[in-house]
Parts: sequence; structure tokens; C-alpha cells
Amino acid sequence: MIPRSIPILLLLSCLGAFGACAPPPENPPSPADERVSQAPPAATYRVRALVRQLPDPESPGSQFLVRHEAIDDLVGFDGEVGGMDAMTMPFPLVDDGLLDGVEPGDKVTLVLEVDWPADIPVRVVDLEPLPDDTELEFRAARTPPGDPGDDEAAAPEAP
Repeated sequence: MIPRSIPILLLLSCLGAFGACAPPPENPPSPADERVSQAPPAATYRVRALVRQLPDPESPGSQFLVRHEAIDDLVGFDGEVGGMDAMTMPFPLVDDGLLDGVEPGDKVTLVLEVDWPADIPVRVVDLEPLPDDTELEFRAARTPPGDPGDDEAAAPEAP
């Protein structure tokens, strides 16, 4: 006769063997994962721009290219207001139909959606034409008053 403890020991050793085959415990979050979880929520910005180039369906890789004004209150990936200087750059579009009737040289207002953790962090979600005589100002970004990067807010008052 087999002692009662042997089948129990066999069962426990089999369970232990199966446990060794279990997937490893989930890895702790990486520093990159923590940065994404701390990224600011999605935001939208309105910025005026001059259309430089439209995407060409015959030329893969061609892009919607604009020269935009500064975005003073742009919040960066770190959650800080740092702004963005005026510059020429490409922007992906949420829908190519936004460009219906738009030509290079047109002045427009772009509505940008910024969602830093997204696969496409900055994209145009709306576009509105501006009058041809609209004057655009291409300058460096200015931090809003009272922000840490604002020199005037940091300067002491004169006695």
C-alpha cells in the first residue's frame, strides 16, 4: 500500500512544475511609460498660417506644409508652457477633405490637436480660410505673463 503522503507530494511537485512554466510577472513600468502617463491631456490650438504646399496624391510622402505664426501657449510633452516659434513645417491632417478649395499661398486658421502620447501627437483637425489681405506675424513665441519663462514676470518692481 502507498502511504497517503506520496500522492499529495506528487501533486504538489506537478503544480510546482506548472508554476515554473507560468509567464513571468509583469515588468514594472519603464521611465518612458511613466512620462507618457504624466503627459498633459490633449489640447487644441488655433494658429494662423500661410499654406506652402498641398499633399500630392501622385507623390507618396508629399505633405501639407505651412508657415505658421507663433503658438505662445503651447504646452509641451513635459506639461510646461513653452510655446512654439513661427516656422515652416508639415502637419498631418485628420481628413484630406479639409483642403478642399485650398491652394498654396492661401492664408488659413488651423485648429491643431495636440495629444503627446498619441501615435500622431500633432494634427490638423479643422481649417478655415482667412481673407487674402490678412497680415500674418512670424515671430518667436512669447510665454504668457506669469509663466516661469517670462522675464517680465520674474523681474522685481522698481522702488
